[in-house]
Amino acid sequence: MEVTLRERDLYGQSVQIKERKGAKTIYHMDYGKGQGTMTAFKLFTGVELVYNNFSSFTCVHMAESLADVIEINHCRRGRFECEFKGSSFAYLGEGDMAINMLENQVCYSSFPLGIYEGVSILIDIKMVRDMLSNIIEGVSINLYELRDKLCPKNGCLVLKAPVKIEHIFQEIYKVEPKIQLGYLRLKILELLLIFSSLPSPSFKISPYFSMEQVQKVKHIRQHLIKSLDRHITLKELAAEHQISLTSLKNCFKAIYGKTIYAFCREYRMQTAAEIIKDTPLPITQIAGMVGYENPGKFSAAFKKIMGMPPLEYRKK
Repeated sequence: MEVTLRERDLYGQSVQIKERKGAKTIYHMDYGKGQGTMTAFKLFTGVELVYNNFSSFTCVHMAESLADVIEINHCRRGRFECEFKGSSFAYLGEGDMAINMLENQVCYSSFPLGIYEGVSILIDIKMVRDMLSNIIEGVSINLYELRDKLCPKNGCLVLKAPVKIEHIFQEIYKVEPKIQLGYLRLKILELLLIFSSLPSPSFKISPYFSMEQVQKVKHIRQHLIKSLDRHITLKELAAEHQISLTSLKNCFKAIYGKTIYAFCREYRMQTAAEIIKDTPLPITQIAGMVGYENPGKFSAAFKKIMGMPPLEYRKK
């Protein structure tokens, strides 16, 4: 099936169509070392909802900016990285959402954890404004007012989804296939109506990070991976890489979804698990290789992460 020019503008030049039936289209992307599926539903003229499911570090890139199109993204699983003009970075984690005007084109985006699951909603204001203004008696949604409220100066708002809105997205993920199209139409109207009623101060906005901060934190992660046998303090890391301790903690958690200590602990245990499975080395030696001088503390930490002691893991 042939991909339209608009579809290539929205989903990138490598997009392929697996299925197109009625209001539903399933797209597939193959990036060599990863792939993704996007299941799109045309809910109204100018309104589209897309389920995103990626096992990849690579992300879709728009070919060009689009005027008067609002994009709402919600992250269910994984993490999403966006770089905007001016070299500022924003991150979505589980339960986060971003509202952006597609005129504010993303320079680069990726999935830092190699997985991503979420929903995108695309709304073409010019195409849909008159229909939504009187779609149901007593329900009036002014998309231009909503745009000015959520995306002033065509900016991007990144925030933790408010409880009412998070509930709507969870229902969108769980809808039964036989009522999916009609149900999604109702949920989009509900979502826009709640957005219209929420005061701006109720939003807990997520921070942006500079390219310098992001590059330093990604370098620090590689530093930690290569130094599993050492325990480096956060103060030492911050001083060595000339970044403030607060920025180091906040930026690392934004990119990777966990604290530095939690990341190191899990990575050490996952590395130890691979060595235990692939080699006959003694457990005490493996413990030292991932920074544990005390085998008993290593076994306890391993069990907490992997669900069983090291010797039992080797036998399974």
